[in-house]
Amino acid sequence: MRRKIALLLITIFVFFASYGQRIPKKIEKKYQEVELFQEAGYKRYKVKNNGRWGLLDDKGNEVLSCCFDWLYISSTYAGENSTFYIVTKLDGKEGLYDINGKKIFPFIYKSASLRYEQDSKTFYVAVKKDEKYGICQMDGKEIIPCIYEQAFIKFDKDSKYLYAQVKKEGKYGICQMDGKGIIPCIYEQAYVSFDKDSKYLYAQVKKEGKYGICQMDGKEIIPCIYENVYVSSTTEGIPYIKISNNSKWGLCNLSGKILVPCKYEQTRLEYIKESNFYYAIVSDKEKYGICTLNGIEIVPCIYEYVEIQREETNGLLYVLKNLNGKIGISNISGDEIIPCQYNYVSMSYDEEAKSNYYFAINSDDNVYSIKHFNLLGNLIYEKTLKKSQSNTVNYKSKQHEELSKLEKTAIILRILAQGMQSMNSYMNTYSSGNIYLRPDSPSYSRQKQTCSFCHGTGYNPGKERPPFYSYSDDPMTGSCEICGDKSNHYHKSCPSCRGKGYK
Repeated sequence: MRRKIALLLITIFVFFASYGQRIPKKIEKKYQEVELFQEAGYKRYKVKNNGRWGLLDDKGNEVLSCCFDWLYISSTYAGENSTFYIVTKLDGKEGLYDINGKKIFPFIYKSASLRYEQDSKTFYVAVKKDEKYGICQMDGKEIIPCIYEQAFIKFDKDSKYLYAQVKKEGKYGICQMDGKGIIPCIYEQAYVSFDKDSKYLYAQVKKEGKYGICQMDGKEIIPCIYENVYVSSTTEGIPYIKISNNSKWGLCNLSGKILVPCKYEQTRLEYIKESNFYYAIVSDKEKYGICTLNGIEIVPCIYEYVEIQREETNGLLYVLKNLNGKIGISNISGDEIIPCQYNYVSMSYDEEAKSNYYFAINSDDNVYSIKHFNLLGNLIYEKTLKKSQSNTVNYKSKQHEELSKLEKTAIILRILAQGMQSMNSYMNTYSSGNIYLRPDSPSYSRQKQTCSFCHGTGYNPGKERPPFYSYSDDPMTGSCEICGDKSNHYHKSCPSCRGKGYK
């Protein structure tokens, strides 16, 4: 009994399903050929009379008269929905209509296909004439002429820049949407890129297997002579260019001038805004040093960490460096002032003495050793403090009888106990002699800024990100989940932020 009921239900379902797909007899009798289109709530009849095609709506009313060589219903993905449209051919030319029979593109080209760029929410028409491709607006205005072997609309999400990637005689170039050829078709690859930090728009290009960079006006600022090249930026958003040859990295400015030659495992540009001072952090064999922007290495690559600091009051610059877990100081020329023998070192300013000085702190199980040095590195005062002593200690300099008091030693102890004796820690001295972390000091704020070396990831890629990926119609997929790099590489904790992702 159950089997009979099931068979009956199936029969009823098939009947009504087939009934819904039936073409009304009055339409069948009127036309030589009838084809039913039914999809996504649309129902249309493609009909033929006297060798010509037309279109009827769901009620059999004429949408397009039977005057076309042929027609078919197509669709393009637009946002969350598909946009259906009608491609027609008349006298060897293709035109476009919407699903209700309204003309949306004239009969000008041998072929016409509606396209939708989802990110920019832009409709355009890919067209073909004389076996060449171009791009038109919906009103038929030609924005990219039909002179290319390929023409694709592209959109850079970061810069919101809409452009066309074109191909001619087997080479790639880039056109603006007004049709102006800004980068000629002379490259194996040409792709628009955008550095979000610097707001700098540029094109990465490839020629004879080597990479370079073009401005958007087509000027080649970095010739195609490098294994790898891309634009980066400082924490302040100042753009610069990283270049690579023989698996070694260097730096260029935006004019193409080499700042640091390609001889290091890693390079990055740093900038101290208050002093208008540029320098480069370089590394070799996982050790770090400092270069000037004419390529002179003022601090050799022998340290676990290096950084240039600025004394807030007078704006003096000095180099902090870490060797074997100990910290020392060099001047801005790279001359060592204080050897790497201390848990903590810094520069401070004494208001009463109207002079700067360095101080250093070291400790063992029982005592803290506090030393003062002049800017030449000569010891001017030292004091040993037992860990069991009071939180406050007063002392006088041998050279200045009324030198400011060093107070709040408990803060120093707390800093050391928390392991903040790294280079990123910064202590400032007021005229009263109080030593403490100032919330408004530059170094304190740097602890809350995204690390420019690892871009907040906390990791140190073993190789720099390549500027280009193999490209046909779409970029490659399959990037590192940590940094987005598509090359073979490894990860270690960032030496700049110690894996925290911020400074």
